[in-house]
Amino acid sequence: MKTLLNIANSLGSLMVLMAGGYLVIKGQTTIGTVMAFVSGFQRLSDPTGDLLDFYRTYSQAKVQYRMIIEWVAGIDASTT
Repeated sequence: MKTLLNIANSLGSLMVLMAGGYLVIKGQTTIGTVMAFVSGFQRLSDPTGDLLDFYRTYSQAKVQYRMIIEWVAGIDASTT
């Protein structure tokens, strides 16, 4: 999932640079505008990375909680 996110972010920046570069050559925009769009894409990718990190931490905690519950249940069953 993280690989796909990195590829999507890289392709977004690459497309902006290609299209923006073409428009700069044609004189229809400026370099500053293109760099602002690239910066905007980077700012959009940061929250999605944080969301992915949160989901990974949540999934790990869920599995660990389940393992602890099974371990405690196994101790109770063996002592009775």
